[in-house]
Amino acid sequence: MKKRLQRFAVAGLLLLGSIGTAQAALITGTTNIFGLANPVGSLPNATGVSFAFGMADGGSGDLAALDGASTAAGDLVMHNFLFTDVQQPGGTTIWTTSRLGGLTFNLTESVIEQTATSLKMDGRGFISSTSKAYDDTPITLVLTLNKLDGQLFGSMSSGVTAVPIPGAALLFGSALLGLAGAARAKAARRNQHSSDA
Repeated sequence: MKKRLQRFAVAGLLLLGSIGTAQAALITGTTNIFGLANPVGSLPNATGVSFAFGMADGGSGDLAALDGASTAAGDLVMHNFLFTDVQQPGGTTIWTTSRLGGLTFNLTESVIEQTATSLKMDGRGFISSTSKAYDDTPITLVLTLNKLDGQLFGSMSSGVTAVPIPGAALLFGSALLGLAGAARAKAARRNQHSSDA
């Protein structure tokens, strides 16, 4: 039992050691993009989204650096896409920016709801950076388009959903310690019972 516990502890330490080798940070925060868009096809049976204008504002964390970026200034590019593109390997690019070392948001899964006057899409994907300072980071997306005077006005919120590696490693390490302590207590009780008999 003791040898098995030692092997388990060594394996856990090796795993923790391999987790700590990352050199880049995860991207943090949220961003909101407001603008004009058109459905590809007609609501409630649209097959995609075509963006006419977009501007980022109200961000937090690292993504606050996008505030003020816009398609008019050229530092934000909104990519038109079909809903079926999301199902392709690697998903589809929703937006890119030259800010923060160059970021790309790829959507890899989505759920879409449509009515005659609105479209809502909830999705998940990842942000990647051309900067070596950042790792690819999981992110969520909520895209809402509402028809007003024949135009679709939209808002898109993107937020990071990643669990930081140090927190995950700490959680895993404390679980290993708890298992080791429980095994020791059980062995001690067993030894005490055998000496009492």
